[in-house]
Amino acid sequence: MNNKLSEKHVAELKVIDSEIVDFYEDWLHLLKSDDFETDTNLLAHLARETLEGLRKAALNEGKIPECTERTWKDIVLRLDKFRHRHKVWDPPYKKGEFNGVWSEFEILLIHIVESNLDFHNIVDHSPFTTLQDSLIRLKTNLDNEPKSEWSIPSIELSNLQSEINQNLQTLAPLLAAFYRDWLKIGQSTDFKCRSYLLAHLAREIDGGFRDILSIDEDKNTIEQSLEENDWGKLYKSKGHIASIMSALGVPDFDLRSEQWIQTTKDLFVLTHKNSGNKARSLRKESRAI
Repeated sequence: MNNKLSEKHVAELKVIDSEIVDFYEDWLHLLKSDDFETDTNLLAHLARETLEGLRKAALNEGKIPECTERTWKDIVLRLDKFRHRHKVWDPPYKKGEFNGVWSEFEILLIHIVESNLDFHNIVDHSPFTTLQDSLIRLKTNLDNEPKSEWSIPSIELSNLQSEINQNLQTLAPLLAAFYRDWLKIGQSTDFKCRSYLLAHLAREIDGGFRDILSIDEDKNTIEQSLEENDWGKLYKSKGHIASIMSALGVPDFDLRSEQWIQTTKDLFVLTHKNSGNKARSLRKESRAI
């Protein structure tokens, strides 16, 4: 793929929001690496977060330019189809099957950076050349970096981790693949957006459990029985609450259910960019989820 962001593009993005560049650099890491089984899900998630972060941080009033709106929506729609788990008993997607999407994502990203960035939040509106000394440059040229320099750890499982992996493999191989990649990323120091990736993988495992263990009929009955006055803010998560209670096979919202729904909510906050003060607080409390 030749449609890489130039060093100038990266520097311009760093001025606006350096985390967008972190998403993109981690995306390049995953695109180049063959060490992850669920890399397609992670690539789609990072691409989606890059575009959403760009929309909120860089585009004027968060509006997608009319000239790119159709392309933007088309790419986002396709990313949404495979950034989350599909049928949990099916094998993971192969990222090579989506090379066209990856290429279109980068072309769109370059077009947005070149043509539509709103520098309203930059104090000095002077041309790029006058900002050059103050911009942070890419530390590594990923296109020329040999794979041997990557520090992706091999998995050495503890007895508990081995048991978890085996049980997940029996339950649904896709969940086991998510778990193994979760362990690899948790032990790696290469990823700048590690907490996002860990939260995304954990969230897929969480949802996968509920897909398998909850029964639709029970879930629907429980959800219909939930009253807004009894739940307050949690009522917005009534679908999750119902699936958790069904998965646990409990008639009442017990301590385990409460712990599970809180974990589910925290993972949602940690998975996405621009989640506010709660996300920052959670990341400080637990750098490895």
